[in-house]
Order: sequence, then C-alpha cells, then structure tokens
Amino acid sequence: MKTYFEDAGKQLEQQQVTFKGIAAAQAKAWREAADKFREAAGKVATARAADVEAALQQLKSDASEAEARLQKLKQAGSDSWSVMSAALAESRKAFDQANQAAWNALKGSDTKS
Repeated sequence: MKTYFEDAGKQLEQQQVTFKGIAAAQAKAWREAADKFREAAGKVATARAADVEAALQQLKSDASEAEARLQKLKQAGSDSWSVMSAALAESRKAFDQANQAAWNALKGSDTKS
C-alpha cells in the first residue's frame, strides 16, 4: 500500500511538473504573440502618424495659400462678385480636399479625393 501511494505521489508530481511546463510554454507563446502584435501595431501607428502629420501640413499649407489669395482679392476690391465668388468656391474645394485627405490619413484610408 505504501509503495502504491509513493508511486501515485510521484506520478502526481510528474503530472504537475508536466502541467507547469506546458502552462509556462503556453504563457510564453501568448506573451510572444502579444509582443509581436504590439510591435506591429506600433509600426502601423507610426506609419499612420506620419500620414496624418503630412496631411495636416498639407492642410495648413493649402489654408495659407487660400488665405493669401483671398486677401489679395479683398485688397483689390474692384473685382466683380463673380471673380470673388469663384475664388471662394476654389478655396472651399481645396479645403474640402485637404480636409478629406487629413481624415483619410487619420482613419487609415489610402483613398485620395
């Protein structure tokens, strides 16, 4: 009987060692997968950040150009309403395109308007 319980105890210890080894390997695999995912997500986020920053810089540049054109028209004052209206429409179109590009970059879309 004593031998039976000793053998059963040894078998239980072996099962626990095996279980701990498998559990440790599985936990390691999960950590490695999570680390790889985090690394890939970081790369995507970095790439997206560059796209967003580029789109924002373009938006600022387009806004400055539009503002300069509108200021010129404002100072001229003698241009017809149709010329000023066309300039406003052109400015709005440029703004809409730059704004859409900025949102596309933020959302991760590669679609250009």
